[in-house]
Amino acid sequence: MSSEEVPPEKPAPDVYLEALRPLHIATHKAVAVEDCANGIRAAHAAGMRVIAIPNRRYPPPDGVLALADAVCRSPGELAPTVIRHTATARMLRAAIVSRPSETGPVPEASA
Repeated sequence: MSSEEVPPEKPAPDVYLEALRPLHIATHKAVAVEDCANGIRAAHAAGMRVIAIPNRRYPPPDGVLALADAVCRSPGELAPTVIRHTATARMLRAAIVSRPSETGPVPEASA
């Protein structure tokens, strides 16, 4: 399912709400992984936990990254423990730090 199939498009939360409806999962128990500003905004507006993996070409602004519950520098950092921790943490504001990025640093979410 994509935001092209469920109007209005992101940053409206409708696509996430519609995707979770048939699964009978409450939004506060779901985790979204997003790379762009509007996706992060949409998942946050839906009431989901959000893991941001910022698009290196078009990184989300710091204010948008602050909406994420966790920020990973790359998909390789998206370990099951990060997902579990994000799904269960109430107010987690963490930056997952590992090896330095080959293309430069990615802004981290602020507390």
